[in-house]
Amino acid sequence: MQALLGYSADEVCGRSAADLLVGQEARKAVRAARERYWAGECWDGVLAMRHRDGHQVQIALRVRPLLGRQGPVGWSVAAADAQHVEQAHVDRAILQALFRQSPISITILDTDLRYWRVNAAVERDAAVPAERLIGRHIGDRAPGVDFQAIEKVLRQVRDTGKPVVGFQFRGRTPADPEHEHMWSGSSFRLTDPAGRVLGMCQTYIDITDGWRAQRRLTLLTEAGTRIGTSLDVVRTAQELADTAVPDFADVIAVDLLEATVHGDEPHPEPLGDQWRLRRAGIRSIQGGDPAAAHALGESVAV
Repeated sequence: MQALLGYSADEVCGRSAADLLVGQEARKAVRAARERYWAGECWDGVLAMRHRDGHQVQIALRVRPLLGRQGPVGWSVAAADAQHVEQAHVDRAILQALFRQSPISITILDTDLRYWRVNAAVERDAAVPAERLIGRHIGDRAPGVDFQAIEKVLRQVRDTGKPVVGFQFRGRTPADPEHEHMWSGSSFRLTDPAGRVLGMCQTYIDITDGWRAQRRLTLLTEAGTRIGTSLDVVRTAQELADTAVPDFADVIAVDLLEATVHGDEPHPEPLGDQWRLRRAGIRSIQGGDPAAAHALGESVAV
C-alpha cells in the first residue's frame, strides 16, 4: 500500500477503503464487488485511487472473498499499478506471439548449449515437439547440420557477451532430409539484472531460395569466364567439368565423338549401332579421376 499510494499501514488500518477511491465510477465498482462478495464470487478490475500526495493512480485489483464455515468473513485484495499490469499483459502477448506464431526460428539455450525453450518454427524444422528438445544438446536432433560451427559462435557469444548477427550455416533437417538448406543466424547473450549469464538466444532465418539463386548466378558467371578460353575442344571439355563441380554436380564426365576430338566435322549420317567416343574431361568432388568405367583420354565404342 505504501509503495502504491504512499500511505503507511498505520494510516490505513481501520479506515474505510472508500475514502481512497476517486469518483463515483470507482464507488459503483466497489458496491458491485460487495454484492459479489456476499454471493461468494470474485471481482477483478481497475479503480482510480488517491495517492497520499493528492494525485490519482490507476490500481488493478483482484478481490477474493475469504470464506469461513458460516460464509464470507473478509476480503483478500491484491493490488498493483495498472500500468505495470498492462505492460505485463503486453509482454506476455509478445512472448506468446514469438513462440507460437513467429515464422523465424527462436531457441533459448542454457550456458551448456542445451535447449531451454524453443518456438513453433523450431519444432517444425526438427519434426518433434518442444518437450523432446528441452534439455538436449543443440546438435542432438539435426545430425545433417554442421553444429560445430554453430557451437563455436554460441560459445563466443557466451564468453564475450558480444552478439553475432548474420552468420550462415547449411545442412539438412529432419523435416526435409532430401534437400540442403541455408540459414542466417543471430545470437546474443541473456543475463539477469545482476549481470549473471543465463544463456543465449539464437534466431535463424531460412535463406535457401536466395542462396540457391546466388549460386546459380555465380555458376553462370564462372562458366562465362572459365569455359572456352581456347579453341582446343578437349581443353574446353575439361574446363566444363572443372566449372560444374561441385556447385552443379558431384561428378562430371565429358565424352566427345572421335571426329570432334580430331577437329573434323561429325558425319551427317546417323551414327549407327555403335559410337566411337573419347573421354575428354572428367572431375569429381573426391578429387582426381573418379572410379569410372573410362579413364581420361580413353577411346571406347558405345
